[in-house]
Parts: sequence; structure tokens; C-alpha cells
Amino acid sequence: MSKFTANVKNNGNYEIKDLILSIKLVNSKNEEITTISGYVGNINPGEVLKLDTQATFDFSNAYDVQITIKDSKN
Repeated sequence: MSKFTANVKNNGNYEIKDLILSIKLVNSKNEEITTISGYVGNINPGEVLKLDTQATFDFSNAYDVQITIKDSKN
């Protein structure tokens, strides 16, 4: 099992509701190992929230992470 932790900051000027992130983990050749989702919830402008997500498989050999917004309701 592996765990992924990140601080998520809303740099915008409005609240983001039901924020879900897509977290793509890649190896040193920029090949995808896996993509997992992380639920942040509601985040106000300037607010920083801690994201904790985990998976039942080992992705500790990930070289880099690419994070994008998967879904939100604004």
C-alpha cells in the first residue's frame, strides 16, 4: 500500500466546491505508472487544505507527479 499527501491551495478568487483531483504518477521515462483520484471538497480562495489518498498497490517508485482538476462544481 502507498500513500500520497499534498497541500492543495486555491489561488483563485472564488470558492471551489467538490474539488476532485486526478493524480498521475509517472516513472523516470515519463511513462504512466497509475492515476489515482483525490477528493479535496470545498476550498475557499487562499485556503490551503491537506490531501491524503492511498492505494492498495505500491507506487513508491514514482519519479514525478502530474496533478489536474478532474471535477468540481462551481
